[in-house]
Amino acid sequence: MESIITKEHLLITLDNIKKVRKSGTAIEITRAGAFLEGILYSLDKLHPKGNFPYKTIEYIEGKIKTREQTYVEYMVERIEELIEEIE
Repeated sequence: MESIITKEHLLITLDNIKKVRKSGTAIEITRAGAFLEGILYSLDKLHPKGNFPYKTIEYIEGKIKTREQTYVEYMVERIEELIEEIE
């Protein structure tokens, strides 16, 4: 069965998600992440067992600090990887 989700669809979706992350409410941002998760599941690109493997991210706030990658950041990263895989 051929996927109806194209690279173009994913790029448009990712652009819209980035807009929501800048100006959306917490609920809208979480729903955006869940939407990306649904895409990844439907394309058989996500198989979590337990927790997602979030990365530790370094940032500077006066000094170097670390934080755990967020759910939405992880989903965006996975969609970006998927976009790179598509010809």
